[in-house]
Amino acid sequence: MAVTLPWGPALPNVMFAVIAVFWVLHLLFGKITLTKKTLKHLFFFTAYYLFYTVSFFYSENLLYFQKKILLQSFLLLSPLIVFTIPYQLKQSQIEKIIYFFTISVFVFGLVSAGAQAVNTVKSGQGFNAALFTSNNLSNAIGSIHYLSLSLYALVSFAFMVYKVFCFQRKHTLFNLVLLFGLFALLILLGSRTALFLSVIIVLVASVFSIKKPIGKIAFLLVFSTIFLLFFNTKTQQKWVEIINYENNTQTGSHYWGGTGMRLLIWDCALKVSQNHLWLGVGVGDEQDRLTLCYKVYMKNQLLVGNSVFHAHNIFLQSLVRSGLIGLLLFISFLVYTSYYSYTRKNYFYVVFCLLFSLSGLTESYLIINAGVLFFAFFSTILYKKTLKA
Repeated sequence: MAVTLPWGPALPNVMFAVIAVFWVLHLLFGKITLTKKTLKHLFFFTAYYLFYTVSFFYSENLLYFQKKILLQSFLLLSPLIVFTIPYQLKQSQIEKIIYFFTISVFVFGLVSAGAQAVNTVKSGQGFNAALFTSNNLSNAIGSIHYLSLSLYALVSFAFMVYKVFCFQRKHTLFNLVLLFGLFALLILLGSRTALFLSVIIVLVASVFSIKKPIGKIAFLLVFSTIFLLFFNTKTQQKWVEIINYENNTQTGSHYWGGTGMRLLIWDCALKVSQNHLWLGVGVGDEQDRLTLCYKVYMKNQLLVGNSVFHAHNIFLQSLVRSGLIGLLLFISFLVYTSYYSYTRKNYFYVVFCLLFSLSGLTESYLIINAGVLFFAFFSTILYKKTLKA
């Protein structure tokens, strides 16, 4: 399952269906266990999703409601399957799952870059570095958005930093290649949030490895990132957007940059939420209300072509669709499960939730298949260790 995630959406969905069939067979043979403790944790994992389903009664766009609520059903099914099936994953097995996922992300990046190079040669175009960045790279052999792939690469990179800096005394060449390869992939994809978090991860790791040779590699990674972020022509323009986001002619393009667009989107998300504070507008109407706000307040940068912009923030998206009640249920889930895992020394889960939450400040990962399936799968298998502790 983990290996197929970067190669989606069809493969991981099929693999999840296979796992679901495996669970149903166990259910038919009476091998599924559901204790009071498991039920309590299931509640925290699924309460916010179950509350989303209540919005059926006040959503007007029922077709959109059905589409999104089914897509997000992984958030309910994954913990139900993983928590009740009578098997316990050992720490070494969990690490292998993440390791294979990491290798898969790395291979996906290599194959995508190779495919893009071949397409460039066949088309007769000259070399253009932009063809190997962002969506040009992530969509070379599949249909995954570059921000979703950036999230995958970030979590994989964090795992490799742990494995190389904090765990292994001897560093194999392959692991070092994985470490630098994932870092290079993050740079090519160009997600500022993921790059910023990767720098923080390396800085923290270097504190624990300052006296080791690997510590020098850490600082090399940090300084090379800083150089790319502040002195590279392409990324310089992205930082300009933060300072001068109201001037859509600054970039010289009709399609305005990401930072300024997000600020306008967040403004509309707050406006929509103010009018539906407690229950939100409902899963069915969340996108329609945001788009209406863009039109009413003449946010023309968000109305380019057939583009449809969600809230670009997992917390604001929850606020828009399910109000303060839904948002508090979602935050309670993150806080309670992270604290419970921390007290039982399941740091993998805590770090995973932290990275997902921070990455989600600029992207609504829980309304897209790649984000929902990734979070549903890894959050549950990582938490299973806590559940049995």
